[in-house]
Amino acid sequence: MKQNSRHSWLIICSLMLVWNTLLTSHAETPPPSQEARREASNQALSRTLQIASPAGGLILKLLRADQFAELDSILAEVESKYKEDIDYESAYVKAYDVIIVGMQMKGFIVHKGHDKDDLLAHLDKWVKDSPTNHRALCARGIHKVSLGWRERGTQPKSSTPEDQLVKMRQQFTEALQDLRNAVKLQPGLIPAYVNLIEISKHLESLEETTRWLKQAIQADPRTYYVREAYMRALEPKWQGSLEKMEQFGVQVAAEVAVNPRLWVLQGEVYVQRAALLRQQKVASEQTDKKFETAIEILSQAFEYGDRLAWLEERINLYLIVKDYQKALADIDRYLIYVPGDLKMRMLKQGIECKASNSKSGCSQAIGR
Repeated sequence: MKQNSRHSWLIICSLMLVWNTLLTSHAETPPPSQEARREASNQALSRTLQIASPAGGLILKLLRADQFAELDSILAEVESKYKEDIDYESAYVKAYDVIIVGMQMKGFIVHKGHDKDDLLAHLDKWVKDSPTNHRALCARGIHKVSLGWRERGTQPKSSTPEDQLVKMRQQFTEALQDLRNAVKLQPGLIPAYVNLIEISKHLESLEETTRWLKQAIQADPRTYYVREAYMRALEPKWQGSLEKMEQFGVQVAAEVAVNPRLWVLQGEVYVQRAALLRQQKVASEQTDKKFETAIEILSQAFEYGDRLAWLEERINLYLIVKDYQKALADIDRYLIYVPGDLKMRMLKQGIECKASNSKSGCSQAIGR
């Protein structure tokens, strides 16, 4: 009897020891630091940039030749890869972005598209041949979004004739229908949601824009690009405010377990603050101070990670204030992510030539 009691006591002690070890082990595992989150985000960006997007020239060639089966196969392949690997999200979105025309504006960046507007007829034929193909509907919808931007032009809204704005809304309305139908057929169609949010901020309320965000996240909680598009919709000039941008950044940070790149979106509010400061008119003697302050504000965004667009903006600001060494440091940082970027390499050469005051051996002058 005593032996059984002793045996039971040993078992109890052993279980208590194991339980205490588990509790201690759990308690000694703190959440990742902000530095670790930033590094994870940067590593994810690096992996993303190493993945080649489908060849835009081939996509357009197949579309213009009405070789829809081959085109659909390319888009289906990148869609399938994205479902298996979140790092393919950029390639997934860019595969559809090649189907654009004219001048397209996204945020503060103006993208030059394809001047020859001969794609719509081919996209109409693809949709007619395959009315339930979500990729065909998505491609045509995104194309019509770019047509809307072309009708809008690049001038400020106050300087844009009303008839151009009407034509823009007409194209956006048609695009909305295609993209809505596309996500009904394929709820996880990320490129469609990105563009639905892009045009919703023009045609619909913030509540409707938020509905697209929630629908996309419900279909695929991992998405970075849909959340990034929504963050842009929260800019003060659209449907939001700096406060709403900051709040959304905090919300996204809490979801970072599904995608390490989400952490960097907290920096967008600082990018917007710097941009708003740049737009302010000040006395000429205060211009340098304005740009220096903008650099300080923008630099706070990098506490959450790197984005190529942020690096480009800070390089530009450093050039404005003639801080060439810091501009070169950011160019080197950019080239770590995209070693073969010809534009940045030429810019680096131009800055180095200017900084050395060399009049010979410089094939490219700095154009800023």
